[in-house]
Amino acid sequence: MMGLFLRFAVNVASLFLTDFLIPGFEINDPYSLILSAFLLGIMNSLVKPIVEILTLPLTILTLGLWSLILNALLFLALSLFVKGFHFENLGWGILSWIIYSIISAIIGKLLS
Repeated sequence: MMGLFLRFAVNVASLFLTDFLIPGFEINDPYSLILSAFLLGIMNSLVKPIVEILTLPLTILTLGLWSLILNALLFLALSLFVKGFHFENLGWGILSWIIYSIISAIIGKLLS
């Protein structure tokens, strides 16, 4: 249970720092931040593995570049569900996901 809460806290912190660092990415209020972190955790654990398996041929064909776009599309899907979570275009979505992933990995490594 503590590991789940810790992962949620890492998601919240990573999204907050990504919002601070990327000008084309915005989370309007704390409620949107918490809801986004919660839904992102669900999407990463349930939806993303299924979509990755279904699009594996496309990932192989593009030498892995499709996974960047897929992650940005997951951010886009999240922005459709959470009103205060948005980015300007797919380019900002890709950059936001990259920065989010780096920050999340660093915080996760520091806490483990």
